[in-house]
Amino acid sequence: MITPCGDGLATEWLATGASQYRGDRINQGSRGRKVLRTATDGDVDIIRVLRNQEPNREVSINAHEISVDEHAGWWKKASADPTRRVLIYERDGVTAGVVNFFDLDFEAKTGAWGFFLDAEGLAERGETLPAWIEVMKDATGYAFDELGLDELHGEVLEHNTVVRQMNRRFRFVEGEPETRSADGREITVFPISLHKDNRRKPKGQA
Repeated sequence: MITPCGDGLATEWLATGASQYRGDRINQGSRGRKVLRTATDGDVDIIRVLRNQEPNREVSINAHEISVDEHAGWWKKASADPTRRVLIYERDGVTAGVVNFFDLDFEAKTGAWGFFLDAEGLAERGETLPAWIEVMKDATGYAFDELGLDELHGEVLEHNTVVRQMNRRFRFVEGEPETRSADGREITVFPISLHKDNRRKPKGQA
């Protein structure tokens, strides 16, 4: 539903990927189970379906509907790229979103990210806000604790004011805006960044 950091999609649709973490799962509980796991070939179709939901396209840098061929080409590249990760966010066994990490530089300990949620399904179940908070918390934790990054970057569109507010809640800092042309429209994009030392610490951590 929401792409708080732009969407990381650029001209290649999802500029993210997965490799060595295939099948890993984190943040599981017996009740209200939530999972953040690496995407597999079996997730390819649902990723495209969610990305093409109108609420997600409206807040994405590239707003056009992604075709089957375009999506297949992206996945072929993304799934083999060690500088990318694609993660599936699940709630109670149902795919509820996609998290994308890209431009990962493990020497510099930097990377970029974005995500989108199942706008329609979560809204029907009244789960949009808790899912949004959960995925941001879990994804930033994954970036700093699993990937070992020191700094996380992203982008957000100027008109996406609600997401910009949530980004600030998670202590992302906005940089200078940039005007771009994408899919026949002019958009204003804010770069955002978060250093691990400034993150909102999970409960139980000092």
